[in-house]
Amino acid sequence: MILLLSIYVIIALSLISGAIFLKGLLKKIVLSLTVVLVILPLCFILFVAVFRSSIQQGKFLSGLGPILILIAPPQDLHEPLGIQNLDPNKREYRFEFQHKYVGNHDVNLSFRKLESMESAHTNLEIQYAASIEGRTVLSQTSHKGWPYWGMKNSGLMFISYNVPQDLPVGKKLSAVVTVHGDIAALIKKYGPTQLVIHKGSDL
Repeated sequence: MILLLSIYVIIALSLISGAIFLKGLLKKIVLSLTVVLVILPLCFILFVAVFRSSIQQGKFLSGLGPILILIAPPQDLHEPLGIQNLDPNKREYRFEFQHKYVGNHDVNLSFRKLESMESAHTNLEIQYAASIEGRTVLSQTSHKGWPYWGMKNSGLMFISYNVPQDLPVGKKLSAVVTVHGDIAALIKKYGPTQLVIHKGSDL
């Protein structure tokens, strides 16, 4: 990264020097290259730096949001939108929240960190229904959880959706997650488990 930046600075300085000292047609060519390769990129970088948070939150140019989140993730990016402990005697879990950032979001079951060769699996079925002012705007069902390994914990990802394609950003919504299957067996095998709705990976 530092090497690429150094090369860019050298090219920029060379073009600017050429635009100043050269004459005639060559000067016009170098001046045009300076505008395209130096001034416009710098203006874009400055624009993104100033409006980064607004773009990440989908207020405008939401298509750039996931890219900027990857480049400069907000400090609160991984804070759960909703989290509840999984209970063997409970099937429905209700949440109220609003999405803060654009991009992929997940509904996971999160538990202890697995060993390197240990893989998680379950026969649970997860249903996810989100509504705005009583009107259902998204409904998904998953019969399979995809295992993931995190730094502090591991788990199974059941539901994935995109903001703002599937659900809006910045609007209060209600969500009901229904869990079918042997919850007690999952907790016995992997320990205390949490149902989590949070910002997912955009890779």
